[in-house]
Amino acid sequence: MKNLLVCAMFVSLSSLSLNADLFRIEGAVGAWKAEPSGDMNYKKSATFDLQKTLSYESENITYAWFLIKHPVPMLPNVRLEYNDLGYSGVSQQGYTWEGTTVGVGAQSALSLKQYDAIVYYNLLDNTFWATVDVGLDAKFIKASFDINDPGDNYTYRASDNIVLPMLYGRVRAEVPLTNIGVEADIKWIGYGSADAYEIRMKADYTFDAFILEPMLEIGYRTLVLNIDSSDYDIDGSLDADFSGLYVGVGIRY
Repeated sequence: MKNLLVCAMFVSLSSLSLNADLFRIEGAVGAWKAEPSGDMNYKKSATFDLQKTLSYESENITYAWFLIKHPVPMLPNVRLEYNDLGYSGVSQQGYTWEGTTVGVGAQSALSLKQYDAIVYYNLLDNTFWATVDVGLDAKFIKASFDINDPGDNYTYRASDNIVLPMLYGRVRAEVPLTNIGVEADIKWIGYGSADAYEIRMKADYTFDAFILEPMLEIGYRTLVLNIDSSDYDIDGSLDADFSGLYVGVGIRY
């Protein structure tokens, strides 16, 4: 009887370890309804509001992500992400930029196109239906800000590349006996002239299929950027929050 119990425990633990995926590919594309809030200023001059002054509103932001998990123990897994964060509007209030007063009715556009390259390790890999990942993220932001004020014949255009090394963490749980998963991840940096973090929470459903399994995801995402103009050519300091729901479709292998 004792031997039978030991065998049963061994089989049970073995089945749990087999839940770990030796090789996995996942990816998704979707839209993020990101609402901007916060402010900007030119080289620490008077600040102005993204919504009230520039009339930036929620936009459907395209995003995509892709990951590869492999069985080589010492090499990190890789996750790649992209989102095309951008806003444009007509100013509802005057503001100062480059020492020039930009009037009501001036057009402006802010673009923060982002690419993330994440390397991570599994602390837990679908162990008791739970996954925990930790790693590092290199966030590359292609930033630009344009102003066109035809009333005062004033134009401005500047761009710069911003690289933020961030800590990365992710937790995921599979709901037993279903195809539903829930997860959350966070990226964070806080040093020098950059203070930023990004949080995502989502639920997804995977459809049963022979090889490539379709997947639907829905969640909420917040990106906070506090960037000092003194280190970048764009001249403007940004202290802003971009938040909203997102929905996507993807595949798992």
